[in-house]
Amino acid sequence: MNISKLNPIGYESKTEQGNKYKKSNLGTSSMIAAFAAIDASGYIWKDNKVAKYLSSEQLLTKDLMQILKIKPTKTVKTLLSIAGIAIDLSCGVWLGNIIDKKINKKRAETADKLALSTVQNIQNN
Repeated sequence: MNISKLNPIGYESKTEQGNKYKKSNLGTSSMIAAFAAIDASGYIWKDNKVAKYLSSEQLLTKDLMQILKIKPTKTVKTLLSIAGIAIDLSCGVWLGNIIDKKINKKRAETADKLALSTVQNIQNN
């Protein structure tokens, strides 16, 4: 595994034609941070209803239990909280990957176009 791929901002990669470009990881990193902040804000500001309802944890621990008319034990509530946080972070990774794929596709196309135009300029001179 290339350790530079773990860089939260990005790393250098090559297109299919072998041209170098800066590959982005920033979308994934920022989405994970955003979803983690939403989850954390529910713990920090207990009375903030907006933060609680943006989190999957609220949906699993309170809303689902009310719909099913189940009173969960503390252990079940803890497990559901962990599952909610895992769902949120997974959504952050998924959404961030979509953003990064679009960014990386454009950067790779730009790198290939730049390399092609450079070769054409050299041939014309």
